Amino acid sequence: MKNKKFDLETYFLPFAKALLSCLSRETLVLAMDGSTVGRGCMALVVSVVYKQRALPIAWLVVKGKKGHLPEAEHIKILQQVHPLIPKGAKVVLVGDGEFDGAHSLFFKG
Repeated sequence: MKNKKFDLETYFLPFAKALLSCLSRETLVLAMDGSTVGRGCMALVVSVVYKQRALPIAWLVVKGKKGHLPEAEHIKILQQVHPLIPKGAKVVLVGDGEFDGAHSLFFKG
């Protein structure tokens, strides 16, 4: 967001951390999905699944056309999500056919 008065760390991340903390009493199900947004951009979004809803907790917007994003982008967003996950939480990460690389499963966060 291009608003100097909006700060992601102040206005969004505390809510995402609190949400994940509450939901981590059970296994957290995270869904990663890429979508076309705007003109010539792709959004890679990680959401926590809760009561048949996907609640976004992290996103990354890159220039690109519809299709597969590089595995490096998957790793980058997982590194963004990792600090939000409560220590000791059980996590299941799901994605569609776009996520076919093995390195992102073993990222060092």
